[in-house]
Amino acid sequence: MTGRVLVTGAGGKTGRAVIAALRDRGVPVRACVRHLDRHGDLADGSDVEVVAGDQRVHDDLVAAVQGCDAVYAIAPNVTAHEVEMGQAVIAACRRADVPRVVYHSVLDPFQPAMPHHADKGRVERLLAASDLQVTVLRPNAYFQNLDGYLEELRTGRYGVPYAVDRGLAMVDLRDVA
Repeated sequence: MTGRVLVTGAGGKTGRAVIAALRDRGVPVRACVRHLDRHGDLADGSDVEVVAGDQRVHDDLVAAVQGCDAVYAIAPNVTAHEVEMGQAVIAACRRADVPRVVYHSVLDPFQPAMPHHADKGRVERLLAASDLQVTVLRPNAYFQNLDGYLEELRTGRYGVPYAVDRGLAMVDLRDVA
């Protein structure tokens, strides 16, 4: 792909990793963030174009996606607005004739006990029913999530937030990007 890619949720760690991976491959990037004043470093003298927009606002997304060939859609972590944001991405892509969406989901999006996962499953269904070319990524837990627990890891007393009798295959965020 040589066309411009819009990355939504670009200010977070996943968005930043995706932007870095795209740039490493020579792909032009437009980064959509909610607040420019908080994420001005994304451009940092590079060829990344940073725009402000609310992922829930159709007109913001239409403006952001203009001139792009694809969208890498990342919603804020554990947002209550996942479905609304997914609907807005689909509508904006249709309106701007952007044919391709890569949707950043979760490993188990049909988990009713985890509403934010179930919402990602709803967005996956909306995307599957759309006329867009869709790729859904379902990464597992990132190794980078352990960064905040380095001190605990050094003491050997890391309290894991999952069942210790089940397997967990962690992934490096750079590999997902």
